[in-house]
Amino acid sequence: MAKFYRFLNYNEFLKLANGEEIKPFIDYSSAYLTTSKGVCFLGDKSFEVNDNKNSLQFLRDYMGNCVSDQILVEFENTDPERIHESVGKYEKGSMSEYWMESYDGTNMVPLRYKIATVDNIDEHNWIDYDNNQILQNPKSILEQIARQRREQKSPAISDIGDWCSEFSLLSEDNNGWYIEKDIENKTTSLSYGDICSKERKPTFSLSFKQGPSSKITRGLEEKGVANYSWELSGDIPEAWKDLPEKFSGLARKQSFSSLPYSHMASPDTICDFDYSLAVPYLRIAQLMKYAMLKATYPDVIDKYKLSFDGANPGRFFESIGLPVSSNPYMTPPLRLDTLKLMPGGFVLNNLYQNNPIFLSSNLKERNNREENSKDQIIPE
Repeated sequence: MAKFYRFLNYNEFLKLANGEEIKPFIDYSSAYLTTSKGVCFLGDKSFEVNDNKNSLQFLRDYMGNCVSDQILVEFENTDPERIHESVGKYEKGSMSEYWMESYDGTNMVPLRYKIATVDNIDEHNWIDYDNNQILQNPKSILEQIARQRREQKSPAISDIGDWCSEFSLLSEDNNGWYIEKDIENKTTSLSYGDICSKERKPTFSLSFKQGPSSKITRGLEEKGVANYSWELSGDIPEAWKDLPEKFSGLARKQSFSSLPYSHMASPDTICDFDYSLAVPYLRIAQLMKYAMLKATYPDVIDKYKLSFDGANPGRFFESIGLPVSSNPYMTPPLRLDTLKLMPGGFVLNNLYQNNPIFLSSNLKERNNREENSKDQIIPE
């Protein structure tokens, strides 16, 4: 049977292990001019874009930021009639790919996988796929992803999925952070709960609902712009009780902005790019990062106030930052764009060396657990 490949984030990997049906959350056919209409895979014809017929690393680089770099899975297709050949358009050009409207572990059987957060995927070892081992200790895979990222030359974390993975490791049980998208209701949620639960009912969550979109044109680029309302649900932690007030204050500040569409935003919503396209570094993603920091390190984060960072006027929208409350005009805001891995913890905003935030992560204890789980649970 034919072999196919897909780059997954940690959340999808656990859904696959739980036997869930994986559905697309982005319509790439309109956003990226691809002819795929569902969940995309690489296959034999995908390798024809270069002379090296076996280079998964080349294809990963070719697709750029359109795919996750957490886990790569090799599949065997058991239902050829459901998989379709298509053409995907990426920044470097077009390439053949394959798609299914949805998939699960029966029609696309996972054979093996490898941690994709490495310099060269082709040189990294494959791991035999075993559902029972994965569900027995899901945090061990997260620890492998984190360890590989720490070994890279520039271990800055910017993607919202990687933020979820890093902060999930701070929990001692199977609780953790994950992103859920509801295309039908145009809602994106940051959830916290049992990451191995098939029911996926979070302990608590922060949801952003997308309102009607407008279009903004800059040069040859056309972007979708929407207003987002927010909602908290579940057993809300104490540190989140003031989030509605914080977000409302931030939303009111949009009316003073001269940037496109921001001053026209509704006072009870956050203006942002169309988040359904999952483009990184946007306001909604930054607010999710802020919410994770608030829940995990409330004593540290509450010393700062939530505001806009206009230090990069070349963007459509200002970044969201954390100026120091006592002196907001003299201290550069701490941007939420990156999280830098350091010995013993994280540094938030390594771009401003004069005022970084250090967040302890008990890496010593985690490294011990990684070494113990490496051979017993998921050998590399």
